[in-house]
Amino acid sequence: MNKLNYFSEKFFFEKILILLIPFLFIFSRFFLEISLIYITISATINIFRNKEFNYLNNNFFLIFIFFYLIILFCYFVKKENFSDESIFFYIRYAFYINSIFFFLLKIRNLDQLFFLSIKISIIVLFIDATFQYLTGKNLFGYTSPASNRMASFFNDEAIMGSFILHFFPLLILQEIEKKKYFQLIFFTIVSGYLIILSGERSSLGLFILLLIISILAFNHLIGLKNIIFILLISISSIVFLISSSSELKERYIYQTFFEMKNFEKGINKEFESMKLRDKTLFKNFYIFSGYHNNLFLTSIEFFKSNKITGIGPRGFKNVCKKIATRDENGSLQIDNSKFDLNKHSCNNHPHNYYFQALAEMGLIGLLFLILFYLFLIFKFLSYLFLRSEKTRDNYFLTILIICLINFWPITTTGDFFNNWISIIIYIPFAFYLFGKEKYKNI
Repeated sequence: MNKLNYFSEKFFFEKILILLIPFLFIFSRFFLEISLIYITISATINIFRNKEFNYLNNNFFLIFIFFYLIILFCYFVKKENFSDESIFFYIRYAFYINSIFFFLLKIRNLDQLFFLSIKISIIVLFIDATFQYLTGKNLFGYTSPASNRMASFFNDEAIMGSFILHFFPLLILQEIEKKKYFQLIFFTIVSGYLIILSGERSSLGLFILLLIISILAFNHLIGLKNIIFILLISISSIVFLISSSSELKERYIYQTFFEMKNFEKGINKEFESMKLRDKTLFKNFYIFSGYHNNLFLTSIEFFKSNKITGIGPRGFKNVCKKIATRDENGSLQIDNSKFDLNKHSCNNHPHNYYFQALAEMGLIGLLFLILFYLFLIFKFLSYLFLRSEKTRDNYFLTILIICLINFWPITTTGDFFNNWISIIIYIPFAFYLFGKEKYKNI
């Protein structure tokens, strides 16, 4: 095929934009959104032009619409006086995912090319993060946010581990299907290495959980010898890398236990004076840290103000902005009368999807998330115990593992309504829809 034929290929531009998605996650959220908007417009025009409305008639799209209506309902009935119009555009993620699904079906081998794009992006981060770890600066001259946290091209945003955690599992989808176990082992080691360098403890915990669930789910394919080999390589690599670096050892071991158990120093000393532990379920340690426990308790206070629908989507940061003010002398003044907040309670979000749902959408939002997660567990167990040896079942089992990790409740997370996070946690559903069509006659 000559160059002219490449550019005249149907959906060529859409193909390029979809293949650039992993890199746009790294380099530019703005162009990521612009690209997805273009892809969505193109897909929508083609769907209506060809009257292929069946692309909109799928479980993901319908469930998302229902969830979107819950979000709007909770927003309109909120009691707190704040405005955040960005919530009206949350529906765009459903169209983004549906559009990617549309082009996965329309463009030949797009799924395999997308997996290749992920591999290249991981290799690029491997080279850059290693350079930053060894020299203190990455290839662009960005310094790391801390000596024990490499961020690579993400610069001052320490989210490299989160990127790897969400994109690496899609490679499992390909390697299990193609039975390329050597590549799977290679990218497992590289991904684990990058997550450790990122210093993101929650990402490392979820990565280990991902490996355990995947090994248990696919032990019949991988074989006992390969399972033992993967476990030994993974565990020894993690232990060696952390133990060989005083900075990483400080981050993953000492700092973790310090934040959970040491009540006499740092921010925990302040929480002791507030008798924070007296309000928690566990008296002998904090969940994740005193700071996180404080945010969780604040979420509960928000929930108590409106148990059915919460304070409103995106209300955590907006209500905090309203309550935390400065007087004429510039001193921070916080109104404790409504939610019993302290000076550490204000944040953009409570760092957990489920506590955020509880605070901002009350019982309605939390119940939806819990039921959705229970549904994922049910589907996972169904495929795990009732599957055949067909490739189809392994495909969907992998997707469900990815979703279980993405919505895992016992961890720290980012803002559920953040665009970067929303796109990255919903992308697997595009491959789920693609798989339903790909394997529907098998």
